Amino acid sequence: MTLTFSDDFTGGTLDKRKWNTHPRNLGTINGEAQAYVPDAYEMMPGGGLRLRADRRAFAGQRFTSGEITTAGAFYQTYGHFEIKARLPAVNGAWPAFWLLNEDGAWPPEIDVLEYIYQPWGKAISPQNRSYAHFGVFWPINSPNTLWKPRKISPYNNNSEVYLTDNYTKTPTKPWKIDGDFTKEYHVFAVDWRPQELRFSVDGVEAMCWVEGPDTLDTVPKTPMYLIANLALSKAAPDPAGWAGQVQIDQPFPIYMDIAYVKAYQFRDVPVAPPPPLVIGIPTVTPEQVKPGETVTVSTRFIAGATDQTVKHVDVVVTSFDGKQRFAQIPFSGPITVPAGQSRPFSFHYTVPATLADGLYSIGLYASHLTGLARKDNFVQFQVQRPEKSGGVMGPN
Repeated sequence: MTLTFSDDFTGGTLDKRKWNTHPRNLGTINGEAQAYVPDAYEMMPGGGLRLRADRRAFAGQRFTSGEITTAGAFYQTYGHFEIKARLPAVNGAWPAFWLLNEDGAWPPEIDVLEYIYQPWGKAISPQNRSYAHFGVFWPINSPNTLWKPRKISPYNNNSEVYLTDNYTKTPTKPWKIDGDFTKEYHVFAVDWRPQELRFSVDGVEAMCWVEGPDTLDTVPKTPMYLIANLALSKAAPDPAGWAGQVQIDQPFPIYMDIAYVKAYQFRDVPVAPPPPLVIGIPTVTPEQVKPGETVTVSTRFIAGATDQTVKHVDVVVTSFDGKQRFAQIPFSGPITVPAGQSRPFSFHYTVPATLADGLYSIGLYASHLTGLARKDNFVQFQVQRPEKSGGVMGPN
């Protein structure tokens, strides 16, 4: 294999050339109890990163937490992708490492890791067990999907690997994991090849999925980027969600510790072409504004294997409750981006005087010769009137 991406989080600061800390979504998704904020991480002495969840009311949610993605910075079709992580022993914590389409389309997604902690003998979630989940969420879930779990597992006792083809079918018999995901670091990985996915823990294959002649599902074949996040499921006294429930007396902060993230290309798999056009990791200045003030958004257009011409750009501003407004921005003319190169792009957005206090995201839709490049909710700013105080999200 050839190494194509690596970060062991040394140097004391997060490399913003590799990672975007602005969340993909505002508002509540999957019944989660947190608001993702861009300052919810810590660099560990000697290397490593901690995603941090806090008991901190923000934007209508009870908690805040962190997410990092490589959207706009690193994306790849096929290869080996892995994370070395230590997971929280907390009811309702829902750490994950997964891949999502660079063009913003969903489904599919590739779930390299989802983990749910449950003390033995306590029915806090419907599953009532600690387990790691591997799988893929498909546009069509075929009843004839061919799953091939390993018949002999090298693992025994403690946590379990749940092998499931989607979120609705009954999981196959879980294999035992020798060790504790919450006390020790483990490596979770996927080998993604044409027509095949193989999931492993600590280098040992736990499950694979292959396309068969009678399956409707197909292995993804489009460029994907990496996501690591620490979600929180329903909080008491609400009914428990899929990942259980955060308890009222749960101590905070909660951490997902990440030693490294790596990606490789297989030398025996032809390199797939990159997307025609990608919108790079953006910046917004300032991140806290008053109504009537102006923010500046800067990004880059990155061309793939052929020259691209950006003909038009639409801006969508979304509030935390999901309300959207379209903003017209000056666009002086087409932007030509030669193959394999990038071109800077920036614009100004003046916050309407009537815009309420709160958290807002900016998304971009760039029309080009071969389609549409999109980044939904890819950068955030906060509106705060001067007479109000408290609850302001400071920079990390």
